[in-house]
Amino acid sequence: MIEYIVSESLDDRIIERAVSFLNNGSIICFPTNTSWVLAASPFSMQAVKTFTI
Repeated sequence: MIEYIVSESLDDRIIERAVSFLNNGSIICFPTNTSWVLAASPFSMQAVKTFTI
């Protein structure tokens, strides 16, 4: 499932939501100044396997 969370500025609700996704083994994607970053919890084998080629 893909869920989009779009916000002009980060606040505690957005950060808590991202942490919730990570704790549930999901992957999050967020923008930086020059590109997009994928992130996952290193403690979630399910999420880590997603990055394995």
